[in-house]
Amino acid sequence: MIYKKKFKKFKRFDFSKTLGHLLLFRRHSNIFLVLLNNNKKHISTFTSGNCFLGKKKKNKLAVHNMPKIINKLLLCFIKHNIKHLYLYVRHRLGGHFFNLKKLLKKNNIWILRYIYILNKSHGFIRGRKLRRI
Repeated sequence: MIYKKKFKKFKRFDFSKTLGHLLLFRRHSNIFLVLLNNNKKHISTFTSGNCFLGKKKKNKLAVHNMPKIINKLLLCFIKHNIKHLYLYVRHRLGGHFFNLKKLLKKNNIWILRYIYILNKSHGFIRGRKLRRI
């Protein structure tokens, strides 16, 4: 008689309770950070406008203002017990991304995966007509 042993599945790393999704993108004169939970349900949105970084585009898009947005974001991380992130980036990589990465690492928020989403515009492939002389 052959005995069949049933093994339980051993999960070495279970991040599901402390996992979050963070979406970073720029629109016109704002920086957006959208925080989602593990099931990709919306928790909160942080913009440079509602974090009172300034009224002008130059002040809102300044890279050195990122720590002010992160301070509000960290309060939300503590409230929802988020310690691990999937980071989605929807614009070209720049100072905001590298500053965000550095500040999250400094505050012990671990980024498990970087996902880069860039939608190409119609004119990106086609180009433009040559000017007539």
